[in-house]
Parts: sequence; C-alpha cells; structure tokens
Amino acid sequence: MRICLLEDDLLLGRALTAWLTAAGDQVTWIRLARDFDPATATDDFDALVLDLGLADADGITVLRRLRKTGASLPVVIITARGELDQRLDGLDSSGMCTSGDQTQERWVKARCSTSWLMDLKKRGAL
Repeated sequence: MRICLLEDDLLLGRALTAWLTAAGDQVTWIRLARDFDPATATDDFDALVLDLGLADADGITVLRRLRKTGASLPVVIITARGELDQRLDGLDSSGMCTSGDQTQERWVKARCSTSWLMDLKKRGAL
C-alpha cells in the first residue's frame, strides 16, 4: 500500500514510517503542508495519514483542500488534540477516524490496512 504520511514531528514521523514500512507499506513522509499536493494525491497514494497540528497549516485545512479536488483518498487523522469538537472537525471534513493518542502503533497500522480500506470501498463508504 502506498501511504502518504503528513506529519511534522521528527520522532513521530520516523516511528510511523518505520512501523508502516515494517508492515509492508511504501511510505512517503512529508513534513510540511505546502509540500503536499492534493491534486495528485489520489494518483500517487492509496491512503493519507494526516496530523492535524502541522507546523505550517492546520490539518483540517489540508483535508478540506484535498476534498475540494473531489479526491476520495482515505484519510486517517492522527492528533494529540484532546477536545472532542476538534476531533469531530476531522470527521466532518471527511477524515476516516481520529485518535487522541498518536503514538499507538497498532491503531495506525489497523486503520491503514489494505483489508480495512477495501472493506470501506466495497460498502461505498469511500
């Protein structure tokens, strides 16, 4: 699976890249929102793992830009934001799910698994 990881934190980005690569995925790690091109994302990737607290932009803004292109790319939102309203903003912007703890390796792997995404596609959720 080709996964785009949009995460600005160096330690977390390295850890997620290592975990996803070890699971057999191809990971392209992008640290700044300005380097992510929503227009080509669907052609280049099978899924996006998106941090809401990026250094140069809000992740919700990035997600909305992606959805304006008409892309149905599955998005897994990772965030340390604890407020329910902030996490629900991600769902309202067509993110697949949110987490209050972005360090849970198994959670991210499960959400990015091919079988999970394929099941959503079959049910018309994507």
